[in-house]
Amino acid sequence: MATCRRILRTGGTLFAALLVFTSLTSAQTSTARTIWSFEGAPNDGSLPRAGLVLGVRDIFFGVTPYGGSGPCTNATFGAGCGAVFSLTPAWTEAVLYSFPSHAEPRTALTISHGNALYGTTAYGGTFNQGTVFSMTPPSSSGGAWTEATLYSFTGDSDGGAIPSSVAIDGPTGVLYGVTGQGGTSNKGTVYSLTPPAGAGGAWTETVLYNFTGAPDDGSGPTGVTIGGGGVLYGTTGVGGAASAGTVFSLTPPASEGGAWT
Repeated sequence: MATCRRILRTGGTLFAALLVFTSLTSAQTSTARTIWSFEGAPNDGSLPRAGLVLGVRDIFFGVTPYGGSGPCTNATFGAGCGAVFSLTPAWTEAVLYSFPSHAEPRTALTISHGNALYGTTAYGGTFNQGTVFSMTPPSSSGGAWTEATLYSFTGDSDGGAIPSSVAIDGPTGVLYGVTGQGGTSNKGTVYSLTPPAGAGGAWTETVLYNFTGAPDDGSGPTGVTIGGGGVLYGTTGVGGAASAGTVFSLTPPASEGGAWT
């Protein structure tokens, strides 16, 4: 029996799958092994929908939209408001944070060089239109992780709603992401989130593009990644010439303060 761990890098996010297989003949079928089964609230997450990111020492991190020790109760999916978890070889799971209100983190986390985690919730925040949050690792082994809400979306033409996963620009620490709704046409946005100049300051959101849903444009963006020269690439779930979705690029302006293209 042989064991293979494959790590795929997509837009700065690491997705990992553990495959255990037997190779005897060309006709032999591969066999996957379950390395963790979620138990649900109040001790564990429930119904994960996103991939994993890989941190130092081969520790995986992820989110579940339900479960955890939060006070929420959902008639369909049971108790819990969502959780952030780690999975340490071989294989121990720990809930790092349980959201205290209806949040539903649905998309994969992003990890920085300092091993901080960044993610989004589809709901929750000041206006219940979703948030961007961070998870800072403890200063010493065995300590608690620290969660902070970096931005609460407004759901209006200025801020968007229902964000997907974010990408981080390593040198600047700026986060880039999309919202599936909101914006001037309520078709979604691409935005940046700039860190504060000093500790304790507020992060600043800037809408870089508002989708229109027109034949030459998309609607309902589902994600974004950073390419060469700071160009952003992503997809929309619908819109485009055949109303079947698009792939888009968004090029930064030649001078500061200009419009993205």
